[in-house]
Amino acid sequence: MATTTLTDEPAARAATAPVRVGTGLDPDALDRLYALARTGQADLPWSAGGPCEVFVDWLNTEAPGLIRPGSRVAVAGCGLGGEAAELLGRGFDVDAFDVSPTAVEWARQANPALGSCVTCADARTPPSRWRRRFDLVVAADLLAWVGEADRRAVAAGLASLAHPHGYVLSLERLECGADGPGLTARQAEDTLAREGLAPACPPAILDTPGAGRWVRLLAQPGR
Repeated sequence: MATTTLTDEPAARAATAPVRVGTGLDPDALDRLYALARTGQADLPWSAGGPCEVFVDWLNTEAPGLIRPGSRVAVAGCGLGGEAAELLGRGFDVDAFDVSPTAVEWARQANPALGSCVTCADARTPPSRWRRRFDLVVAADLLAWVGEADRRAVAAGLASLAHPHGYVLSLERLECGADGPGLTARQAEDTLAREGLAPACPPAILDTPGAGRWVRLLAQPGR
């Protein structure tokens, strides 16, 4: 499955590991991929450099009835910080994190306003100080790309961040062809449901260039 444009160097080939379906999340390989992308030797198939368009639409249309500026929001697997910067610019209290130190440094450089809002952490084992602290947890293009082996651990990490009255927002590209991560809406929802998260509103499948995108807002049952 060709999802990146890489050099023929061994490190470049190894860097494809975290974006292959069925493999686990390899922080070192992922960081190498970001390092190669930063020098123009690789593409990041999950990142366009700015906030996801569907996420911006959600902030404009749905978020005002759910959360207010000033609310605490976590962005898991923030990559280059597009979604985090969008949230910060709208007045939210943001903590964004990625397992790749290179991605964190790159995000800070690309969006200086983020500063210490962006840190290095693993979505499978978020810092305990963040447990049940957030009104909203955002995961854009995360569950599909971490690979099946670590998807359940990432879902558990996301669930642990939302406080009992908070939400988890999952946005995933639902590509099942040779060039996509191959995650279905049912697989994504089932993974999150195993961690005690239930739909808070009907799901949406929205069209984006090259792929349909699954948008799902979830919460603790009985919220």
